Order: sequence, then C-alpha cells, then structure tokens
Amino acid sequence: MLDGDTHALLAFVPEEERIKYSAMTGQSLFYMGETNLKHKVLAICEGEGASRAAYALKLLQSDGELTIASTGKDAQTGNLVHATAGHGATRKTKSGAARRPVME
Repeated sequence: MLDGDTHALLAFVPEEERIKYSAMTGQSLFYMGETNLKHKVLAICEGEGASRAAYALKLLQSDGELTIASTGKDAQTGNLVHATAGHGATRKTKSGAARRPVME
C-alpha cells in the first residue's frame, strides 16, 4: 500500500527501475509479456488494489517466475489452442483430444 512514507521511499528509486499500478487483477502478472520485473520495484497504490493479485505476487516472490496455461480460439482458424503465458513470449499449441496413456 502506498502511503506517505512509501511515496517518499519511491522518490529515491530511479523512475526506470520502478513500475507503479493503481491496481492489478488476479491474472495480470501472468500476461505481462515482455515486461521485465527483475530488479524492479513493483508499487501497487493500495492494499485493496493488490488483493486480487496476492496469490500471483506470492508465487512471483517465492518462485521468481510465473506461468499459466489457458485455452482459447485461434483467430484465423477457429481451432482451439492451448497457450502457456508467463514473463516472456506466449506460446500456442494446436489443440487435440486428450488421450489416455497406452498400457502394455
């Protein structure tokens, strides 16, 4: 939460080394793409603004990275694709039927 003391502390952090948001959604950190948070100060204005992203923030702090798997439609083909997103490029793969392992 950014109170008066936090604003004062942020004044000592170079602008290019800080990222400030009013609020974050629960999945926003997963889909930040090329935004590099390494060695940055991430400031979220209010505790309430960070509450929906609390789980992702915890994972990012403890694991140092975030990934999420989701499914959507390819805009050109209409086929379902699985996407894995995290800090970096989003990777899409063509959807197929899930198959059980072959037992011998």
